[in-house]
Amino acid sequence: MIVDLSKITSAMKKVSSFAKDVKTVPGVLLKVKDNVVEVCYSDGKKSIVEKIDVAMEESEEIGDIIVPYENLMGIINSCQPSTAIGCDEIEIEVGENNVLSISADKYAIIETDGEDGDFDTEKKIVSSFKYDITYSRPDENIRYGILTRMDYGNIFESESADIWDTKTLQEMLNTLSKEKGKVVYFSGQLGAAFVVNMNHTVFINSADIVDNGFSLTTKMAKYLVEILQSTDDDKVMVSVEDQRYCKITTESMGIWFEMSAASQMDIISLKHYQGREYKEYSIVFNRHALQDVVRRAIAGGNSDSTSLTFKDTEDGLLVSIVSGGTASRSNKFFVMAEDYSDST
Repeated sequence: MIVDLSKITSAMKKVSSFAKDVKTVPGVLLKVKDNVVEVCYSDGKKSIVEKIDVAMEESEEIGDIIVPYENLMGIINSCQPSTAIGCDEIEIEVGENNVLSISADKYAIIETDGEDGDFDTEKKIVSSFKYDITYSRPDENIRYGILTRMDYGNIFESESADIWDTKTLQEMLNTLSKEKGKVVYFSGQLGAAFVVNMNHTVFINSADIVDNGFSLTTKMAKYLVEILQSTDDDKVMVSVEDQRYCKITTESMGIWFEMSAASQMDIISLKHYQGREYKEYSIVFNRHALQDVVRRAIAGGNSDSTSLTFKDTEDGLLVSIVSGGTASRSNKFFVMAEDYSDST
């Protein structure tokens, strides 16, 4: 069968995001049938599947096979195109004695003389690769049960789902997953997503959370950010099953994971922040100017000693950020506020 290299690369990158925290990855399950390959992976707590259209001969009957993760990932990486050398597809053949052959041709684009003095371009094969690796059938080893007991088709089924803009969900997850070991909440009751960090809480209003609120660790959120970055679909569907599992799907990709339990301390901390009136000081900045100054201050060093000073001048409120503040090193950055109020 012929497989588009970019598509299987994208699928394996998604698997890699989920497999990076697993010490021993038993393999990747490939379900091959009717010109479609489903690239599947599960560790029992989280699962992912991506469907890829392929070109198969009528006589090909492959079914379900398990391929070593590291070997398959290494082969796909070695087939990647470079600046001057291209590679569009790979060919996969299932042979006797559980041997899987993967081959690829790489090419260079060359110019040839065309009509009327113009130049035409064509692909010239410049190198070929062929790899033989051993595959297994799901019932050949009990350790493959972790991959096969998951019902990957069920991931795409749901009674109701919230429809998200892919980029919006990705950006929210990225914003909320900055600290390790925290739980991120997407609450339909609050109409917002939030995380309670060590010394601050991030709270983002969202109209996209309707019937399917969910919770996850910041580590899981980072994995989802990586996966959504390589997803071509503009929309994803989010659904919840049995108030315990979350599903994120498109027509071709499905993600399933066990949600994190809510922490009562997180709820108490959130209410503490929400209970404040925030009325003593109000400062308005040009967002781009403030963002630029903060970035420069962060890039100026990793000092834990940073101070913000506010000074009322003839031109308005001047804010200075001093990083370091020692005799040996001190960086100062200034930004002018657009407006401010001070009730004290």
